[in-house]
Amino acid sequence: MGDDSNLAWYKKVYTRGTLTYSIPKLALTIFWMMVGYFIYNISTTLPAKMVPIQLDEFGASDFQKMVILTTIGGVLNMIICPYVSFTSDRHRSKLGRRIPFILYSMPFLVISLALFAFADKIGEFIAAENISFFSDNPFTCGIIVLMIIMFMYQFFYMYVGSVIHYLCNDIIPKEFFAQVMAAINIAINLGNMFFNIFLFPEANTWYREIFIGSAIAYAVGILLMCLMIKEGEYPPIDGEDELNKASKSIFSWMRKIFSGLGIFVKESFSHRIYILRYTLTTLGAVSAIAYTYSFYLRQDLGLALKDMGYTDGLQSMVNLAAYFCVLFIAGRYVNRWHPVRIVMYNTMFVVVNTLFGLRWLFGTLSPSAFIWTSTIIAIAYVPATVIGGVSGLPYEMLTFPRSRFGSFCSMQALVRAGFVTVLGLAFGKGLDWFHGFFPAESTFYYRYTLCWPVFIGIFQIIVVFLLYREWNRLGGYKNYACPAIWSTTGKEELEQPEYHAPSVRGLKAAFYFFDALIAVTVGLVIYYAVWNMKNDNQEIAALFIELCGSLAVAGAVIWFIIRTKIMKDVKRVLNGLAPKNGIPHHGMILLVVPYFIVNTLLNIYYIYDLPPKNGAYYMALICGINIVLAFVIYLLSKMEKGISTTVEA
Repeated sequence: MGDDSNLAWYKKVYTRGTLTYSIPKLALTIFWMMVGYFIYNISTTLPAKMVPIQLDEFGASDFQKMVILTTIGGVLNMIICPYVSFTSDRHRSKLGRRIPFILYSMPFLVISLALFAFADKIGEFIAAENISFFSDNPFTCGIIVLMIIMFMYQFFYMYVGSVIHYLCNDIIPKEFFAQVMAAINIAINLGNMFFNIFLFPEANTWYREIFIGSAIAYAVGILLMCLMIKEGEYPPIDGEDELNKASKSIFSWMRKIFSGLGIFVKESFSHRIYILRYTLTTLGAVSAIAYTYSFYLRQDLGLALKDMGYTDGLQSMVNLAAYFCVLFIAGRYVNRWHPVRIVMYNTMFVVVNTLFGLRWLFGTLSPSAFIWTSTIIAIAYVPATVIGGVSGLPYEMLTFPRSRFGSFCSMQALVRAGFVTVLGLAFGKGLDWFHGFFPAESTFYYRYTLCWPVFIGIFQIIVVFLLYREWNRLGGYKNYACPAIWSTTGKEELEQPEYHAPSVRGLKAAFYFFDALIAVTVGLVIYYAVWNMKNDNQEIAALFIELCGSLAVAGAVIWFIIRTKIMKDVKRVLNGLAPKNGIPHHGMILLVVPYFIVNTLLNIYYIYDLPPKNGAYYMALICGINIVLAFVIYLLSKMEKGISTTVEA
């Protein structure tokens, strides 16, 4: 009896739709998904990381870089992704509704990857032939050829990118969402680590061979994944009889197309929660426009390809270890804290973290210092990164209707791509203009791109607040159901994971960490002021005391007030009374605040390395970040008003 009870979990059968899994069968499915994602990630990361190298050799402008690296994909995302997602939701075949789109686009994606390897040779050939449509300059021809190849690549990549992430929602039992996302992220980080450590440092030397090898690997890996995993049977889509009729003429076919388009738009914008969802995702993508130029920013910081590869590779190794912890240990916290709450909180903290990017306006670290400080910072942020990472797809699944998951995700992608395309072009053109204020050979202006995420972050925080309140108004943690105009009940039920209320012990621990952050910051201000006095640098000492000291003290006072208000609400709840505001959940706060302590301590070295006045201004930035972080925690408590009304002692 004891042996049978110990093996109960192993013998249990899990279901998703018409699919049934034993633990071994589920493990095998997850393994083949990891194989597919490993190859998919390497092969689809190559253009983003390798093409900038060739664009730099061709002397492309910032506008041309934006067009090739971002705009082409954005335009095709608006066209291909909605069509594929909408169609795949309604597609029924022996292979399923997602796998055919991945499988049939594979040969064309393989050819596109191979063509990247010969873009320079093709450009030279066209220039030598002196074809009138092209310039006779091989560099100009190379840019045009890269643009054409990128168009071809992005066209077929959209078929895969539009549906591959939907497979989890279709075939994985809900009990394993967090673990499967951890497994997929393990595969992705293995791919990143392999590419960044072993391939990227040799990108200049082995550019052609890397692309050809990735094309072969993609063909083998994706084929194996598509053959080894199975989709179940899907019920017909309700309320769309017009789309199910056979098209007997060109007019009936066109009517069917426009009918489908009308349904797609009407359903996608049928409720404000969906609009808020699209807006938040779009703001995140718009914020990331700045990182299109991260390769050139890191070049300006003095990093060689080898340094970039080691930095990214080490961070992937750190993430890899962390995702193993999520897979086997910490995955249960995703459900306990709830994916929607995790993503909302994490978005707020990521916005605060963008402020640290402004450090590069004050000075530069040596390449070796950049590598080890970046690695330590990545280690410190790992807990929040991985919990936030594995919550992303479950968050999508718990806010969009399952019957039309692809359609809603594609509308989100369409809106996102539209704004990224337009604003990306404007950003690239503006950066070319901004470059004019610097010497022609200077690349320092790339550092100012990091001001953009800070600006966009203001709007992200506002939308997070509104979205979280709306989601909870519609049932939240216990009873959320998707608004559904296609259903006779007006809603589509979604089973929610079991979640836990904020823990008093966890909140106290998180707040002790914040107390330590304030103490460390005040201590550093005093230390630098005294240190400058001892070195007879009275002007800088005064700057630390007056500017940094006032900000550090203000941060301490603001935090004390916020902390007191929240803990008073906790005491009220423990005494059986309702809180005046709300009580923020301890989970993400507990994971994030230690990261800010490490980041602050680590910048001791950075401030030493800066010119004295720049060091004082950077210390002032750190003090200001503490104030913003305190206000975000206060905003989280206001966001939870009427929602988080209980605590676990």
